[in-house]
Amino acid sequence: GVLSFSAGVIETSQIHLFERILFRSSRGNAFVRFSRESRSIVDPLTGEPMNKTALVVFYSGEQMRQKVNKICQSLRANLYAIPEDPAQQEQTLQSCEESIQEIESVLLNTEKQRKDILQDVSMYIDTWSYQIA
Repeated sequence: GVLSFSAGVIETSQIHLFERILFRSSRGNAFVRFSRESRSIVDPLTGEPMNKTALVVFYSGEQMRQKVNKICQSLRANLYAIPEDPAQQEQTLQSCEESIQEIESVLLNTEKQRKDILQDVSMYIDTWSYQIA
């Protein structure tokens, strides 16, 4: 069969459990790799910070894909659709990098604008405080 993969993120505390369940359900026919770094992000459901680690699972066959998806669902791991075709992967990567650059630009401009507004306000704060008092 053709080697396929699924990629996503999982809560760092679930890594060992994920490995055990995957090994047992695939009888050792699925291979998982985790990133060395975990990142703290805010859980959109609870609003609490949590550590997440990226993962990639390699396997063969549609039945194994379904098992991997079920395991990920049960452990609340988020899987992301990544195209199988290398050209499409490159296009997706480029699109993501462009989006990140746009977001960083917006954040920098917003921060600069906020700083400028606060500087303008700081020049009048004494006058306003005197007029209120």
